Amino acid sequence: MVMAVHQARQNDQSSRVESCIHRRRRFLAWTEQRIDSITVNDQPVGAGIGRGPDRRRVVDQKSQDVELIIIIVRSVAAPTLALSVSIGICYNRDVTAAIPIIDFQRYDADRPATLRDLANEVDEALSTIGFMAIRNLGIKDALIDEVFGASQAFFHADAGTKRRSAYMSAAENFGYQGIAQENLDPSAPADLKETFTMRDVLNKPPDDDRWPSPAFRSLMSRFYARCLEAAFRLQRVLAVALNTEADFFTRCHSGENVTLRLLHYPTTGVDAVQSGQLGAGAHTDYGLLTLLFQSGVGGLEVQAADGTWQAVNPDPDAVVINSGDLLEIWTNGRYRSTPHRVQPKIGGAERQSIAMFVDPDSDTEVTALWSCITADNPPRFSPTTAGKHLQERIEASHKARFAS
Repeated sequence: MVMAVHQARQNDQSSRVESCIHRRRRFLAWTEQRIDSITVNDQPVGAGIGRGPDRRRVVDQKSQDVELIIIIVRSVAAPTLALSVSIGICYNRDVTAAIPIIDFQRYDADRPATLRDLANEVDEALSTIGFMAIRNLGIKDALIDEVFGASQAFFHADAGTKRRSAYMSAAENFGYQGIAQENLDPSAPADLKETFTMRDVLNKPPDDDRWPSPAFRSLMSRFYARCLEAAFRLQRVLAVALNTEADFFTRCHSGENVTLRLLHYPTTGVDAVQSGQLGAGAHTDYGLLTLLFQSGVGGLEVQAADGTWQAVNPDPDAVVINSGDLLEIWTNGRYRSTPHRVQPKIGGAERQSIAMFVDPDSDTEVTALWSCITADNPPRFSPTTAGKHLQERIEASHKARFAS
């Protein structure tokens, strides 16, 4: 039922698509009228929009709201010479998501009034857009920088080195996956990203040579522990917001399904991108909460309630937090599990990010909290267990390549 709801959210708005196509046609007509006025090195140029190989539509505006057009401009004085001009038509790129910023500097588990103030802010953020940016969550900048450095070094290593850390199965959920080995949107082309995934690092990590090095393992273990501590702070605030026991969430997050993931979105040429292909396909996250660290290069977009996609500008001083499917079930729809995606990096700088997926232990029963049920809002989702839901979503994203 949850997956059906999210699939419906991802359907394109036909009126918006028609508007995009209309603007594209107007742009092409405008270009054909004016391109012959361009000069290159003081030489007049002629010819207009080519057909066939001279104009390549490489990205489908229905899925990405962006189109790249390559125009061949030929010189009248020297017809055998040609200048290739790439022009991007962007739709809705002027819309930036207003992610609420919350400062956890004042967090104190022993001060109920402070927890209530934070809970009110978190409740507002998750019940509207489903995303928030948290400052002063308790993770040192130096540690974050060190992890980004190790991530970059790994992803820039040769292919053979990375293959030694290969991802073996969705059940284990550990290791390296290369470009186009995951479909976060199972209906779309595979994602243009590579990842290194590490589940349950503190309790049951793989004890084999798939770790790139002992130093890498030690660093990721330290970072995982700090992120888990930060997640527990968030969970205690959530418990206040939802009027449930203080340890309601912390007691079912031992780490069994808590997963750290390094992500790399390399730059690529336009010819390497299929129609509808993204850096990370449109999806919702599967569990309770996700902590996302960004290196400063954008690309993340969230889907607003009206169906439009809005960019999230990277903030080096904040961790982006979003609610997942299981939190939406627990809150009976009060908190949104918001669809989001990452644009492919066509030219420009590569993107790196780090995600910590805070997902409950497998045997955790997930059903609507009493505080989120009213006569006007009866239970909307069927009860489930965390393990069942998480495994179904992970296996679907791999299209059976790594299903077990």
